Amino acid sequence: MVLLNDCKVSLNKNHNDEELLQKITLGCKRSFEILFKKYHGPLYYYAFRVFRDEAIADDVVHRVFIKIWDLRKSLSNIKSFRNYIYRVNRNLVAQELNTISRNRKLAEQVADRIVTSINAVEEEVIYNNLEEIANEAIERLPGKRKEIFKLSRQNGFSHKEIAHKLNISENTVKVSVSKSLKQIKDYMSINTGISF
Repeated sequence: MVLLNDCKVSLNKNHNDEELLQKITLGCKRSFEILFKKYHGPLYYYAFRVFRDEAIADDVVHRVFIKIWDLRKSLSNIKSFRNYIYRVNRNLVAQELNTISRNRKLAEQVADRIVTSINAVEEEVIYNNLEEIANEAIERLPGKRKEIFKLSRQNGFSHKEIAHKLNISENTVKVSVSKSLKQIKDYMSINTGISF
């Protein structure tokens, strides 16, 4: 906890920065308040012009004065306090802009990941739904056609292998698979509203 010394500083006097800084190095609360009032307006105006946000501008300016107070012991070595405090303000404004930019990029990356994740989930749900409807359509095929279709599409048999296995012609297999595909597409179109 920092104790601020109370000191007598005239309000009517046109204070120069060097005098105020000398007293601030000794912990003079009143001198610090006068310095704050003297520079707060211009520093705030600059920060507000950059951010167009009162809260951010106010926060940056308060951080400037916190930094000044933290460095008060070395302030007497500064040649031009006015230039120094404006430079501190500009640096903190730049840091805040970098932070905002990083946070915005991070937020965009998180949003992109969320959207990608949602899209992946939606795609999986859609795929699973379509697969379920396709399986329903396959189960509705007449007995022999269902068997031929499953051997062809699910087990990967060629038309020739199916014909040999079931003791039917290759042409019969070809026609059966073609009719099955049409029936499945029609069923899926009716049940999904999507043209296949």
